[in-house]
Amino acid sequence: MKVVALVSGGKDSCYAAMKCLAYGHELVALANLKPLSNVDEADSYMYQTVGHEVIEAYSECLGVPLVRLETKAKLANSDLAYEPTPGDEVEDLCQLLSIVKSQYPEIQAVSSGAVLSNYQRLRVENVCSRLGLTSLAYLWKRDQRALLREMIDQQVDAILIKVAAIGLHPKKHLKQSIKAMEPYLILLEEKYGVSVCGEGGEFETLVLDCPMFKRRIVIDSSTVVVTNEDKYAPVGYLKVDNFHLVDKEASKVSTPVLQPQRSTEDVEEDSPSERSSITSLISDTSLSSIVKGEFAFFSAECKEEGTLGMCKAMKAIEEKMAALGSNFTHAYYIYLYISDMSNFGLINKEYCAFLPAKEPSARACIECGAGTRVDVAVTSGRRETLHVQSISEWAPPCIGPYAQSNGVSEVVHLAGVIPLFPPTADIPSGMGPIDQTRLTVSNLESVAIESKSSLDRLIQVTAYTRLASNESMKAVAEELARTWDNNMPMISLVEVTGLPRSAVVELCCDGTRVGEERARCSFMEETVLGCKLFSSKRTLAKRSFWQIGVEGGVTDGLSAVVEYLKSEAQAVGSVLSVRLFSSVDPFLCKNSLSQELQVPVVSIPANGRDPVVLHQEVAGGLVAVPLLLHLQTLSES
Repeated sequence: MKVVALVSGGKDSCYAAMKCLAYGHELVALANLKPLSNVDEADSYMYQTVGHEVIEAYSECLGVPLVRLETKAKLANSDLAYEPTPGDEVEDLCQLLSIVKSQYPEIQAVSSGAVLSNYQRLRVENVCSRLGLTSLAYLWKRDQRALLREMIDQQVDAILIKVAAIGLHPKKHLKQSIKAMEPYLILLEEKYGVSVCGEGGEFETLVLDCPMFKRRIVIDSSTVVVTNEDKYAPVGYLKVDNFHLVDKEASKVSTPVLQPQRSTEDVEEDSPSERSSITSLISDTSLSSIVKGEFAFFSAECKEEGTLGMCKAMKAIEEKMAALGSNFTHAYYIYLYISDMSNFGLINKEYCAFLPAKEPSARACIECGAGTRVDVAVTSGRRETLHVQSISEWAPPCIGPYAQSNGVSEVVHLAGVIPLFPPTADIPSGMGPIDQTRLTVSNLESVAIESKSSLDRLIQVTAYTRLASNESMKAVAEELARTWDNNMPMISLVEVTGLPRSAVVELCCDGTRVGEERARCSFMEETVLGCKLFSSKRTLAKRSFWQIGVEGGVTDGLSAVVEYLKSEAQAVGSVLSVRLFSSVDPFLCKNSLSQELQVPVVSIPANGRDPVVLHQEVAGGLVAVPLLLHLQTLSES
C-alpha cells in the first residue's frame, strides 16, 4: 500500500515507518502536527511536539514530501472510545490527513508509532475510518524491552530529548542515545517501573539517523530547558538551536530488513425477565428469539442469498430487537452463515450498515448450506469490547464494525480467528493444515491475552474446517489437543464448505477472564434411549456451556438429548441457545427440538463428514459423532 507516515521525530514513529518499508509498503509522504508559533512543547495527550524544529529536515532525510499543520493540542473528549468532537486535537489530525489525502490521493494507509496506548490507537483508527484509510501500527503490543533492543540492532540512532521520570535528569541524560541508555532504562524499569520505551511519558526521543535516511542530522548547538526542578523526578527538554545535514554513503542507505521478534522470556433492564421462544415469518424470513434475564438470542433464516438475504435477515432481527427495547449496540456475538464465500465482500458491506462503529459485537462467518442465516447474542448488561483495526505484528485486525472479542459478565467471547499473518493480514501461501492451525492458535492466544483471558482459560473451542480428508481432520484435531495438553477446553471440529479468505480452519472460542473463578468441569458418557451420549459441561456463575455428542440416528439422538436434559435439574427450562451440527440434514429435526426446548435452534450442516469431538476422558481422545449440540444455559442460582 501507499503510506503516509505520522512522524513526531521520535523513535516509535520512525521505526513504525521502517516497518512499513520492510513489509513492502511504499512511503509516499510524511505528516506532522506542530505546536503553535513560539511554543516549544504543547501539552498533548496524542502527539510529541518537543523537537519540532528539526522535523522539516525529515523530508530531506527521507526524500519524500512533508505536510505540517498547527495544533492547539486541546483535549475536548477524553473518552477511550472516541467520537468526533469539535475543538479536540484529534480533529486537527483529521484535518491534516484530509489535506494529505487531497494532495496525494493515491495514499491508502497511515503509519503510526502506537505501542501500548489504546487512547492513541483508537483515535488514529477513528480518523482513518472516517477518511477511508487503513491504519498501520506495526509496533502495537510489542514487548518493550525486545522492541528497544530491536531498534538499536536496526541502527536507529535516537537521543533523549525530554525526560520526566524518577531516575532521569535533564542535565545528565538529555542528548544521550537510546543505545547508551538501554542498560540504565532497564535498571529503572526493574527498580521503579519506568517504561524502557517511555510509553508512560517518562522520556521522548529524537531520531538523528536510521537506515532509510539518505542524510543524517547533526546537532550543532542546543539548550537544556528545565521546566520542573523536582528533587526526584525533574522535568526538562532539549531545544535544538542549530543543526545541519550530512550526506550518507549510498551503501549505508537501505530498506529495513525484517527481524525475528524477540521475547524477553525466549435487551434493557426493564424488559420482562423471561419470554418463550417466538417464531414469526416476515416474507421468506423466519425469525426465532428468546429473552431470559439479561440475555437474549435472535436467529433469522432467509431463503434469499447474497446481499438481499443478509439485508432481510438483519432487518428482521433489527425490528424484533426494537420491539423488545434493544438494538445492535447491545449485541456481543453474531454468527453469519452464508451460501457462497466468494460474495463475502458485498455481503459484509450490507452487514456493516446495521452495526455500530463504536464498540461493536464480535463475529464469525462460515459458508454452509443454502440461503442466509444470522444468529445474534445480546445482553442488557455491561460489555467490554476489544476492537483493534490497525494492521500490526500483534494479531489480525478487525477493520470495520466487528470486534476481536466481547466480554460479558465472567465470559470473554472471541471472534472467529483464521490464519492471517498479522503484519500483512493475509494467509501465507503454501501453508498446509497444520501450519495454518498453528498460526490460528498463535493469533487466538494474542487476542485472548489482550481480552484479559488466556489459552488455558478457554472453556469451548469450535474449529470450523475445510479439509480434504479424514486424515487432515485427525491431524488438525491432534494439533489442537497438543495445544492444550492437560488443560483442554471442550473442543469440536466441524467440516463446512467454506471459510473467509479460503482458510482451512477458523477457531471460535469462549473463555473466562483472568481473576474470575475458573469453570467447573464435568463429563458424562451414557446411553439414553439407545443412543450413546458424550456430554461435557463448563459451569460458571451466570451461564453454563454444554457440548453434547450423540452416536445414533439424528431423530433418536435428539430425543435422547431432550430426555437427558430433562434429567438434569432445571436444564430444559434454563436453555438460552442451541446450535446443532450434523453431517445428515440437521434441518429435519430443528423445529421439533426448538419446540421441545422453547428456544431458537441454529442448525449447521457439516459438509459430508461427521463432526469430531475431543475428550480426554475417552480412550483415543477423538470421537466422530453424527450429531453434535452446543448449548448455553443459565446456571442454577
